[in-house]
Amino acid sequence: MRRKDREITDKQKIIELIKRMKTIRLALNSDEAPYIVPLSFGMECENGMIIFYVHSAIEGRKIDLIRRNRIVGFEMDTAGSLMGGSEACSWTTEYASVIGTCKAEILEDGELKKHGLEVLMKTMTGRDFVIPQAALHGVAVIKLSVLTISAKANGSFIDF
Repeated sequence: MRRKDREITDKQKIIELIKRMKTIRLALNSDEAPYIVPLSFGMECENGMIIFYVHSAIEGRKIDLIRRNRIVGFEMDTAGSLMGGSEACSWTTEYASVIGTCKAEILEDGELKKHGLEVLMKTMTGRDFVIPQAALHGVAVIKLSVLTISAKANGSFIDF
């Protein structure tokens, strides 16, 4: 990372930063070009590993690409206000971003799918929900086990 003054290396701080974000963008490998899709997500830590859960239709381009290559990239960010300077090139933006790679797994087991949806709903709303068994049949739940992660921030996001 070029701007070491903006790098966040403490894993707990990265987790706290992720908790402020609402969207994860997955970068999937396609033969034609990268395919990036924004998704709502759930997050938990399992044996020190960050795990994300996302949901999807049971078929489609995203599912097909994950089945072909289970290693995916991800990006998350949040932006604050524009910070001005005296010259054009001295302007910047307050921001925080997290990027990395994950191993994607399309969950088949009903209890694992249910758990993933419960984590997703808790992350997004702050509330616990009971996921009805019937809701599991028409949805794909994807578990994303983080392999690499890095984060950086500028402005008020540095000392959150």
